[in-house]
Amino acid sequence: MLESIRLSYRSLREARTLTTMSILIALGLLLGLVTLVPNEFLKIGLGFTVTSAMGFLFGPVPACLGAGAIDVLRFFLRPTGPYFFGFTFNALLTGTIYGLLLYHRRPTFWRCLLTKGVVSLTVNVILSTLWLAVLYGQAINVLLPVRLIKNAVALPVEAAIMFFILKTMERVRQVQRK
Repeated sequence: MLESIRLSYRSLREARTLTTMSILIALGLLLGLVTLVPNEFLKIGLGFTVTSAMGFLFGPVPACLGAGAIDVLRFFLRPTGPYFFGFTFNALLTGTIYGLLLYHRRPTFWRCLLTKGVVSLTVNVILSTLWLAVLYGQAINVLLPVRLIKNAVALPVEAAIMFFILKTMERVRQVQRK
């Protein structure tokens, strides 16, 4: 694990990493505006796909920094409320988790499900619920069950989307190496 952190940190010196990360950050800003709405109770954003791609391609350090940059830039481009560092911390942590669990590993559906599950539980359910309670004074015991159900329902769909994208990226990377 420490080796993957070290390798991902080193990749920040490469022009290819920086240019690809810049493109992914721009794509993340655009995809942050796109939401799938299968029904009135469930919304699935696509921004996570970019963060997972950063973690898969470049590891925890660039993914952490890229996800944080997307969060801060999105706030300045299209604020939806007051700035709160807790949500930026969530983005940084999400990028780190994706990088730690996906970097230098073959994407499988189960790995994507596990990775997305860890992010959903720790970041989306626990931390985001805490931040919303702090910001808006709502009771955690009211917010938590709703957020838990929403994330549990979205988990397999988001894991499948992430698996499809990472599998495609893996194939492209193999073609580039040949």
